[in-house]
Amino acid sequence: MNEQNAEPGPPSRWAFIRDVAVFQGKLVIDGLRDLVLVPLSLAAAVLGMLAEPKDPGKKFYRVVALGRRSERWINLFGAARPSHEEEIRGEEIEQGVDDLIALLEQRIVAQHDRGGITAQARRAVDGALDRLTDTIGKSRARSSSGSGVASDDQDSSPGSGAA
Repeated sequence: MNEQNAEPGPPSRWAFIRDVAVFQGKLVIDGLRDLVLVPLSLAAAVLGMLAEPKDPGKKFYRVVALGRRSERWINLFGAARPSHEEEIRGEEIEQGVDDLIALLEQRIVAQHDRGGITAQARRAVDGALDRLTDTIGKSRARSSSGSGVASDDQDSSPGSGAA
């Protein structure tokens, strides 16, 4: 079977956490961009009507073009693309948020590989997530094997199970 056509499996825990964090960061950037574009587009429209009655939309459409470029830069719903993709498609793509994230990720991975603080933090977060997953799994097992009454979970104390 051709590996290029193979369906990829689910992302690892850390790949998933990274994807969630990247998406949340992009949402924040996109929201800030919108917050800036609303008054800027209104001001450009009013200024265009007052200053250039023969071509009142000139300034406004410049703002729209700026918004379009910033939308491509943020690439809200796109995954980080490989650096060679623009060469394959024959397009010149401006650097964007994905490129900044890739650079940050490279630096974090390099620091992790040296065994620095990110390696320690990763082990701590992995341990906490493993304990949380185990606790949730045990809670689900108890509730599905019991009478299904919610009070079963309320009666058990957090420290009563083995970690």
